[in-house]
Amino acid sequence: MLSKRLSLTLVGAASFGIGANAFSQETVGEGLKVGFQYNAGLVYDNHALEDTELRDKDPSSTTTLSEGAVAKVTAHGTAAKDVDFALQYNLLHTTNIGVEKAYVLWKHSDLMSLTIGRAKANQGAWEIKNSGYADVAPLNPYAHALPFAKWSDQVAVHLNLAGTLTFQFVNDPVAAPTDANTATRKNHKHKNPAFNVEWVGDFNGWKPLVQLGSYDLNKSNYLSLGVMGQAAGLGVTADLTSDQRKWFAGSEDASDTLMSYNLTLDYAVGGFTPWIKYSAFDHKQGDNDTTGREDDKGNISPDSKADATTGAVAFDADNAFQDNGTAYTIGANCNHFGKGYEPYVAIVMQQGSFDSSKTAGEEEDLSNMMVKVGVLGAF
Repeated sequence: MLSKRLSLTLVGAASFGIGANAFSQETVGEGLKVGFQYNAGLVYDNHALEDTELRDKDPSSTTTLSEGAVAKVTAHGTAAKDVDFALQYNLLHTTNIGVEKAYVLWKHSDLMSLTIGRAKANQGAWEIKNSGYADVAPLNPYAHALPFAKWSDQVAVHLNLAGTLTFQFVNDPVAAPTDANTATRKNHKHKNPAFNVEWVGDFNGWKPLVQLGSYDLNKSNYLSLGVMGQAAGLGVTADLTSDQRKWFAGSEDASDTLMSYNLTLDYAVGGFTPWIKYSAFDHKQGDNDTTGREDDKGNISPDSKADATTGAVAFDADNAFQDNGTAYTIGANCNHFGKGYEPYVAIVMQQGSFDSSKTAGEEEDLSNMMVKVGVLGAF
């Protein structure tokens, strides 16, 4: 709507690109197709992150149903001549709305298309762009610190220019006074949409990717670079993101730098595809003399409890590596039965530096191991 402020409040989503190369799961110009995506399994966790210097006994391992279970309904098709749509609903959503994707695409010409609605914001390179129901390895911790909501209301223009060039407009993130991660933003109410630019090429199956984004009233920005392709049967996906994030407190500004690195290799052998993934994350906090803030050298201690008096923050096991972390995942998918039924197994090893709860100002290195066994599919 247009008034004293301009914001995007849409029930829908924008697409991933235009033309025949634009959709990884949708096909432009076809009749209605309804599908279902799922991912479920068991997870063994040794909970070694809880083995801190302050604790007297080793933590107990657990085997539980995967907390990342997926059950989604999808639909896509043609609404009218040169107008297509796509929908995706998360049956296991934990927010007040389960609609992840719901966009309309108008193909103006072979050169240009326009989409409006809800879909993924172009951020986080291939790591976020490719994430979906088939995820087995944990996402890079940067996924918890994305500038925009992963699924965002947006308007996008797509041009076929030596690949797919996308200009995307989304709601600028707003400061939340009760959230330590966003309270110091410059933007305290919706004023103007933020924007990003993405280019994806295709050179004999190799797809380079560039993403540039600006947010928080253009005070912060990010750059993502990536490439995806295959050589001699070996699949390669690699990317990095540098996010320069301004924050404002007192009379002095500061700038944080968030870095994300990812590399995945896979090789299909018969009815199996073994793969390995490496990811690393580092959040370097900017110094601020006014507030005394300095770079955190470690993640929040697993022993940390929330304390309003001291400002201590409780440890969050779902976002344990919020400052730094490295993960190695080795796995294999069985493709013998087709896309509708794909068993998998994976071993995940994570490590990072954590604040010591025993000695103030020092850190301790902790690691964790998980084993995942499950099945995923789409039909």
